[in-house]
Formats: sequence, structure tokens, C-alpha cells
Amino acid sequence: MKLIYIDPPYNTGSDSFGYNDSFNHSSWLTFMKNRLEVARDLLTDDGVFFASCDDNEQAYLKVLMDEIFGNENFVTNFVVIRAEGGGLAKQVVKGHDYLLTYAKNIEKFEPLRKPKDIRGKIVKKDGKEYWIEEDWLRIEFGKYGTCYYEDIEKIKGKKKKDEIDKGIEAGQYILLNKGINKTIVGRYRALDEDGSKFYSILKHLNAGGKNELKDLMGKDIFPFPKPTALLKEIIFGATFFQKDKDAIVLDFHAGSGTTAHAVLELNKQDNGNRKFILIEQMDYVESVTVPRLEKVLEKQGGGNFIYCELMPYNAVFMDRIQSAQSTVELLDLWRDISKDSVLKWYVNPQKPEEAEAHFIAIGDVDKQKQLLAELLDKNQLYVHLSEIEDADFGVAEADKVLNRAFYGE
Repeated sequence: MKLIYIDPPYNTGSDSFGYNDSFNHSSWLTFMKNRLEVARDLLTDDGVFFASCDDNEQAYLKVLMDEIFGNENFVTNFVVIRAEGGGLAKQVVKGHDYLLTYAKNIEKFEPLRKPKDIRGKIVKKDGKEYWIEEDWLRIEFGKYGTCYYEDIEKIKGKKKKDEIDKGIEAGQYILLNKGINKTIVGRYRALDEDGSKFYSILKHLNAGGKNELKDLMGKDIFPFPKPTALLKEIIFGATFFQKDKDAIVLDFHAGSGTTAHAVLELNKQDNGNRKFILIEQMDYVESVTVPRLEKVLEKQGGGNFIYCELMPYNAVFMDRIQSAQSTVELLDLWRDISKDSVLKWYVNPQKPEEAEAHFIAIGDVDKQKQLLAELLDKNQLYVHLSEIEDADFGVAEADKVLNRAFYGE
């Protein structure tokens, strides 16, 4: 992957995300650590990783990402202005989030770029557009004052003069007359490959993301969608050069699908061929994420994407545990789980009356849910590819064909 972006649960304890959003710090970091380690391995050597977060975990996440990616691969921690004006708060009204940014390998990573404010003549050369930069050759580096061609040898030395002359001969530079005996060296810069570096503060208001999604879908369907403009800016910045216009972008906290929306719009704008992979574990993928992308493609006049689900195994029981409302329901569920032998290896599937009495004595449905969930074998949440031919799982032939094509078998 050239680029990975995530907008994980912020661990505020109050968001309306379906994820557990009230971990203690250590649990939240464990939740993140496993995913970040895999993500780093998925990046190309010149790839970049973005993680949105707020004050609740920013400091902790920075330390964790330093450990996983290496502090030397830290690019920046963007401040993203998300709101303007007043609001209610106990201490300070928050108007910004953060966007932690790391390279896989900083030595191979091209800095993020944005379109440059062109201040020179645009010309066509060999069928490609260039602009002519006139003030690049300075008398003293970093200070204003253009060095004229006639003065290069005197100020910069013969070696520099020879270098410029070879560049003129090769078509890298052009001499521009600026008066009597005053000629400057213009430098050709490819229009589509010339950009400015990012500033550390980005402004994309959350209200924009919410209104945009409401306008697209006709109603409010998701609480906190990121603005498409934010994702477009960073994806464009990381895939600025022509060689990256077919990059793969991954988002494994897909939410409402803003990342894919941004990729589709960018491709439409610059004729790119970027691909996206979204991963989402919450049920709203069917009511929010997929319909949103269908709407975007409809507006663009066509296109398609593939939507797949993992075949559940223990995940079915996990869903039933989470939706249970009483101890009686959980006891019935325990009996079903014991029959299907999906417990952890060290758990005795037999349920003697004494264990049942202890379970009832807990007296708290949430704690009973937590205990039952802990007993499930998490390595069996979904059917493994290695079990695809096991008749007990009843995998359809069409699904087998799809999996073989997907995994290249």
C-alpha cells in the first residue's frame, strides 16, 4: 500500500461509534498496537501512514507509533482545524484534531506535495507543459537576488558555469533576456510534477463532512464523517507524482467511506487509477458505507467496486453475546457455545451446576457478557481459508472461486 489512513475510535467514552469508545489507555493502545504493526508491514517502502486522533490519546499514540515506525520516520503531527466559533466546554472549546503522519522509510519517502502557485510563463515542450522558474539561481542561497548568467563564473565559479551551460544544451535551462547585458537562467519545471510542501496546519471543518454526506444521501446517516476534502488533500499529496497515480489506498477503520469517496473524486479530477481497500467491522457498512459509494459512482456516471464479507464462525456467537439483554439469554447461549466446541482450548465445555450458580451470582449482565466473550476462541471468529473445503462450513462453490482468485491460488 502506498498510503494507509485510519480514523479510529477516539476513546472519549462519549462518541456514538459502534466501537467500544471508552477503553482505559492501556487497552486502547493494545487495540491499536496490533493493527499498527500489521499496517506498517503492508506499506510500500516509500509509503505513508496517517492516523487521525484527538487530545485523549494523541500523546500516547505518538509514543506507540514512534516505537512501531521508528522516531526517525516521523513526518509530522498535523493540526487539523475542525470547528470555528464558540461552543460548550468545561475548560477550553476544542477546535482541532491531530493527524499523525509516519513514513515507512523516510529515506525513500517523497515529501507530501500540493499544487504550486505558479509564478512564471507556461510553455509546451516535447508535448508536455512546463513553467519557467526565473528566480531559482540566487547570488547567495536563501536570500533574494538573482545571479545573472554573465556573473555566474565570477560569483559561483567556473564549475557552476560549465554545469549551467551543459543544462542549457540539454534543454533543462533557457536564457531569458532582461536588458542590456543582463540575462537570467530560466529553469524548466514540469507542471504536473511540481508542487509545494505541506504546511503543518490543515483546515477542514467537520461540519463540511456532515453536510456533504447529508446532501449526497438525502438525510443524516452517520454521526461524525470526515470531510472528503481532508482525505483528498492528503491522498493527492502522497500520490502527487505520475508514478503514484495508480497507488493502492487502505483504510481499515472505514466508517462512512470517506476515504473511498476521496479516491474516486481524485481519479475523476486527474484521470488517476488509484485503488482503494476499505475494511469495516460494524454493521453500518451495509446501510452507510456501501450505499454512499454507490451514490458517488452514480453521480460520476458509472464504475464499480467489490464488496465482500468474512464468513463468520465464532463471530455469530459474539454478536449474540453483545445483543443479549438478560442472564437467562446468556445461559442459553452458553449451552449453545458448549455444544459447538468454540471455546478456548483450556475451557471445559461441560457446564456443571456449580459453574452456573457462580455465573448467575455475578449479578451484572455486562460482566457476564464480558466473561462469556472472554471464553470464546478469538482465533475462530471467522472461517479460515485453510478450512474452505471443510464440508461442515458449507462454503459455496462461487465463494471458493472468488477466494482463489483473490488470494492468487
